[in-house]
Amino acid sequence: MQPLWRNWYSRPIKAVVFTLDVSDPATLATGGVELQRVLQQPELGSKPICLALTKVDLPFTVPRAELDLALGLSDLEKLYPGRLRITAISSVHSPEECPELKALLDWMIEVKAGDPAVLSAKRQ
Repeated sequence: MQPLWRNWYSRPIKAVVFTLDVSDPATLATGGVELQRVLQQPELGSKPICLALTKVDLPFTVPRAELDLALGLSDLEKLYPGRLRITAISSVHSPEECPELKALLDWMIEVKAGDPAVLSAKRQ
């Protein structure tokens, strides 16, 4: 799938939602490398990017503190202030049951509408 991503960068996109399955420790390193590549794509300029940490509701997910260390999330937030939003979501809950999922959906709507306030990314 990754080789196809660049085809989308030249299209008129407003933002990127990058999903990372935190229930599979074996794929975290690859996911971290791919996230770095996406963040560094010149075609994306300063478009906002949301890192959606998925499957956080599963009992065997990698804890957030370990994710921070393994992926350097704090460093990424400092490197891309106001551009990178990190949120942890569960897909088994509805937006009403999962405030983080609702916040992500609201963010997507705001980005589509061109709301500049979405660039004040907060860590969820």
